[in-house]
Amino acid sequence: MQMIQWLRRLLTKALRGALEVSLFAGVVVIQSGDTLYFSKNEHTIETWALAPDSTVTPQGLVVHTQKVKVSDNNKHFILYDEYRNSTADSLMTTLSLYTSGKERLWLREYANGRRIDFDKTEILNDDVAVVSTDKTYGQPVLELIHNNTSITLMEKDQWQRLVTFAFAPDMRYLALHVRNPHNRKMWDFIHFIDRKTKDTWTYLFPICISCKRHRIDLQVDNEGNTEVIYKDQHRIFNRKGSLVDFFMGM
Repeated sequence: MQMIQWLRRLLTKALRGALEVSLFAGVVVIQSGDTLYFSKNEHTIETWALAPDSTVTPQGLVVHTQKVKVSDNNKHFILYDEYRNSTADSLMTTLSLYTSGKERLWLREYANGRRIDFDKTEILNDDVAVVSTDKTYGQPVLELIHNNTSITLMEKDQWQRLVTFAFAPDMRYLALHVRNPHNRKMWDFIHFIDRKTKDTWTYLFPICISCKRHRIDLQVDNEGNTEVIYKDQHRIFNRKGSLVDFFMGM
């Protein structure tokens, strides 16, 4: 009798799982502000609104906030959770990758002085580039999570700040805009990584320290050519780090 009951529970669970797979097959997820819309055949079948909440604990008030980003193909999304207790001066952040069918594929937790910088964290279809820092957004680490396996692309003590980064379309090449002290002042650098050969190069960007900084945009192609755009200035580097072109754009 116990065996029959166990088989019935197993069959019920399998049928429920098959029903959920059928229900969410072909579903895409679309983001609008703090709300996710799950759509199938151009019809919204479910919405998910993110809202902050708080919990009173013996250690103090814990405030929980969430943020989300959706992949360009609308088949995955990442969910950021932050738990902050100002009384105990504690902070824990987590990051999860979901399919558009709301299946969680993995979860990462950062605490003990480390936090996720969600503004810089990017979802690249089913890959996620996670940026974590200390509490002051210093000592950045860049990880690429692929199939639930984490690859560290930038170590904690390598750079003091990470501003932005860009992958080549095929993900082999990576360019980063980073900052480090140089001659007692903070300077901007372009750092390049060939993930296949492990070759790197670094370019000290000639920005006047006394001048107001402007945004630096990066673009990398599948040949490893990196375009660095600062205001109207366009610098083109090859994958060996040689400056091969410079021009002023409109």
